[in-house]
Amino acid sequence: MKKELLIKTLAIGIILLFIFITITPSSAFDNLKKSYTSISDGNTLYVGGIGPDNYTRIQDAINNASDGDTVFVFNGTYYEDDINIRYKSINLVGEDKNTTIIGNSSIWVFSSRNVIIHGFTIVKEVIQWEDIHIDFLNCSNCTFYDNIVQSNLSLFRDIYIVESSDIKIFKNTIKGALNSIGIDDSQNCIIQDNYITGHNCGIQIYYSTNVTVFYNHISKYVIGIDIWFPKNVDVIQNNLVGNFKNVDLVLESKNLFEVFWDGNYWSRPRLLPHPIICFPLIGHRLRIIPIIQFDWHPAQEPYDIPTGV
Repeated sequence: MKKELLIKTLAIGIILLFIFITITPSSAFDNLKKSYTSISDGNTLYVGGIGPDNYTRIQDAINNASDGDTVFVFNGTYYEDDINIRYKSINLVGEDKNTTIIGNSSIWVFSSRNVIIHGFTIVKEVIQWEDIHIDFLNCSNCTFYDNIVQSNLSLFRDIYIVESSDIKIFKNTIKGALNSIGIDDSQNCIIQDNYITGHNCGIQIYYSTNVTVFYNHISKYVIGIDIWFPKNVDVIQNNLVGNFKNVDLVLESKNLFEVFWDGNYWSRPRLLPHPIICFPLIGHRLRIIPIIQFDWHPAQEPYDIPTGV
């Protein structure tokens, strides 16, 4: 009798365990999927086009968008005052990056998370001096990808990331401004697959942590990549071509090995490891004797990184 009761109890326990194992992963997966796709679960607000309820201004659609919504902009040229995304989690999507044009406007993203901007030509042809074209300030988990950014020398910087985290600048064509991409006091940022040409500096990384610069074409600058006081920066498989100086690197004397170099193309084929000269800072003074770092596996030919235009 006791043996039969024990067998029944074990059988019930096995059945309950099987039910728990079968149901729990499915529920966990659904929750993960929901959290991952929540940014796209909202409504779509249309700008331009012929719809009776479509907006004529991008900013008006953004003002009326809620978290998770998408502002979809039809082909056309839109001249507006500066475009502001504040305290929102939205997608700003252009119909075609070659024909959906934002003209003479800056895009300011403030204190926002989960913002995606893609599919635009963003043109700044001002004649007066201005500072920033696209700005991410105090933001997290934002992506700027598959855009064309064109400026002229009266613009100081095309893209500026400051006091932000998890910002991705991906697959863009960026050209014309004095400086192209700046990262300041930020962390966990990725600059990848961009075609960057300009004048003074291609990518500036200041006082930032966990930054990856991967597979970018950086050319025609006084300084290709300018890095000051980094923590854990990776510079991997980039083209550095036609720059007066490919890299400017300043490190604190206590953090001399915070940058990892690998597989970059340094203007020409290299048979030997490529040296990168660094001047460490002690107190407020640069050391006269430099420290030399190396890209131990420099590329023998430039990577095929498309312009995206």
